[in-house]
Amino acid sequence: MKSVELIARGSYGKLLAFLAAWSGDVASSEDALAEAFEKALAHWPREGVPENPDAWLIRAAKNRLADRFRHLKVVVNSEIEIELRESERRERLTEEAWPDERLKLLFVCTHPAIDAAMHTPLMLQTVLGLDAKTIASSFLVSPASMAKRLVRAKAKIKAARIPFEVPSSEKLASRLDSVLEAIYAAYGASWDLFRGEEASSRDSLSDESLYLSETLSQLLPNEPEALGLHALILFCQARQRSRRTFVGAYIPLEKQDPSFWDQRMIQRAEGMLHAAAALKRLGRFQLEAAIQSAHVARIRNGTDNWASVVQLYDAVVSLSPSAGAQLARVSAILEAFGAATAETQLARLESEQEGTLRSFQPYWAVKGEIQARSGLLAEAKQSLRTAVGLSIDPGLRSYLLDKIAQLS
Repeated sequence: MKSVELIARGSYGKLLAFLAAWSGDVASSEDALAEAFEKALAHWPREGVPENPDAWLIRAAKNRLADRFRHLKVVVNSEIEIELRESERRERLTEEAWPDERLKLLFVCTHPAIDAAMHTPLMLQTVLGLDAKTIASSFLVSPASMAKRLVRAKAKIKAARIPFEVPSSEKLASRLDSVLEAIYAAYGASWDLFRGEEASSRDSLSDESLYLSETLSQLLPNEPEALGLHALILFCQARQRSRRTFVGAYIPLEKQDPSFWDQRMIQRAEGMLHAAAALKRLGRFQLEAAIQSAHVARIRNGTDNWASVVQLYDAVVSLSPSAGAQLARVSAILEAFGAATAETQLARLESEQEGTLRSFQPYWAVKGEIQARSGLLAEAKQSLRTAVGLSIDPGLRSYLLDKIAQLS
């Protein structure tokens, strides 16, 4: 039933966060919510979609959790007992009856008791609803292995009795970076969802990431990196409609039409970036947002500011030398200083990474562009064909194939 699918995509994280905070058991809450969706699939086609479908699902899931608690005889907290009776007594819940607990769940997922390598995957699944297969593809592990790790992480939350709360200010700093990284990873994952049938999933995930970054920036107005992340996602989200044609073809930044950009969102991003800068504690997400601001200014005004973009990427790489950031830096060097300098930088990166880039699609795309501008057309076509083979996005594959055809 389409309405159940749409609600699952749009509300899963919010519903699960509330249930997990209420019960203290992420895994059981996931099971109960899954059963609530199954129940909706059985009842809604006959009875119609309820006026407040999220509240209907919450009530069904809480009843299932209540049954499980009683069966296991683990309900010892009087407040939970009262809430169980109250949830049964009410025929309907209003949306105001259950708060949005996603931010608390973010900090639960990044608790020091949980393996740091699982912070982002756990958040992607529990808060944003991605399945283990999708998460595994981003972390270069098998879906089965990722599923096992996620199960262990959720069991750790229950066993360690990790509280569902935003940590105190003295503990916040040590966990904030993990939360920011997880939100940004979720936003990046939203652009791996590209096909038409997954458009609503993609939009829901990007909107959720934007919401979480905004909530965090409001909660922590004196944390410049929280403001920087929100500015970064605002800049990217403002160009959402200009990234693709109506048929889904990829449009590179240089060819996007600024009239499709959300100007108010860009203004909010600039204001957020300036507020972060005023706090005088520079960090990675502020730099990433500054790069997006520079791109916006270049395309709006027709100015050549690539040398400034390279300097910003130098700073990003010094703080967070990920393969993606380093390849973006090489791409900016290509625009600022030409193919010969970019080729030298790419060769150095290849030596440092010791072959790990060969399965990374952006590496082949950047390499092919450098070779093309160096006049090595046969090599460029081969690199771009490899990039095509590593691309799962039909629109991006089509764009790269067009570039190969132009080289011919």
